Amino acid sequence: MTREERTQHAHDISNRYVPRISPDETETMKEIRNLPIQDIITIHSNACYAVEKGIFVGISKDTLKKKDTHAVRFIKAIDALKKIIIERLKSAERLWTVTDRITHSPFIDDGNRVWVFTEREYADECIGYFIKQFRTTFEVTEIPHGDLFKFFGVSAYMRGVQVFQVDIMAYSAISIKSEEIIPVPDFSKTPEINRPVMNPDFFRSVAKFQEERFYSADYDGKKEMLKKLEADIVKAFRGASFLVPVKGMDQIAKRIDAKGSVKKETQISIPCLSKGNGKNETNATPVFTDWDEFCKVYSQEEWGGWIWKASDLMGAPEDMIVVNSGTLGFEMSKGMIRKMLGRKKAI
Repeated sequence: MTREERTQHAHDISNRYVPRISPDETETMKEIRNLPIQDIITIHSNACYAVEKGIFVGISKDTLKKKDTHAVRFIKAIDALKKIIIERLKSAERLWTVTDRITHSPFIDDGNRVWVFTEREYADECIGYFIKQFRTTFEVTEIPHGDLFKFFGVSAYMRGVQVFQVDIMAYSAISIKSEEIIPVPDFSKTPEINRPVMNPDFFRSVAKFQEERFYSADYDGKKEMLKKLEADIVKAFRGASFLVPVKGMDQIAKRIDAKGSVKKETQISIPCLSKGNGKNETNATPVFTDWDEFCKVYSQEEWGGWIWKASDLMGAPEDMIVVNSGTLGFEMSKGMIRKMLGRKKAI
């Protein structure tokens, strides 16, 4: 379908359905449920536009403020459309997203959004547009139905994604808050020691910094943007906790002293990542923001996850650490960690 044909189709579908939407399960709403998701998004978008511009008699922002019955009912119908869209997304056979090869994760944009597409062609068109903006590290990733729940959950509560932007740059798009798709997990009744390690703010801030840092285009304000993103990393880092791969977890549990430190000569093993050769060789301790990232590199059958606070990283075996070596690959020296913690170098 050409862009002109899409536009005509969108007009036709909106003219047919927007005046007839309802908060109730009418025949019209049953018909809408069976339309392609992009059509439903188009109906939703144009219904919102109708309220904004006061297109229908008696239905506008002003009548809504006055709680006019017809206006309130129309808004409820718009909400019903959004719920249908969310249901369709969660039950889709497959969706697509844009992954950034820099972070090996779905791209997180300036609005802390991840892009989701209901058709492959919309994703391809999006990438085509951004390639012209020198975003050459983008690629389309398919999300099969069986992975949808994990995709939405990991994106929201491990990667810090706040909004899913559906069909950006298609004829119509819709923004859906993360918690509208996947409810916020409730750990209030879970003992703190049993709560999963998650650092969504830190993951998001590092991912966005890496995306922008290695973006090949140079634009006005880029240096200022990177400084802001660096500040976001520092803020999130100070309250973060990390998983460190370790063998000998049973030894750690038995040999912790009154101060919470592991006694000397405890038999444990922490992996070391090396790169370069000779004088250029560097060694780093791998650490992870969550179990999803941990399991991309280390098997839980072979390795345990030792939880360290940000300040504990100063005691890492190597002079460097690498955060999420399977995706972000964010390197931090002990000096960098010390600076981020606001500590002075020991004399």
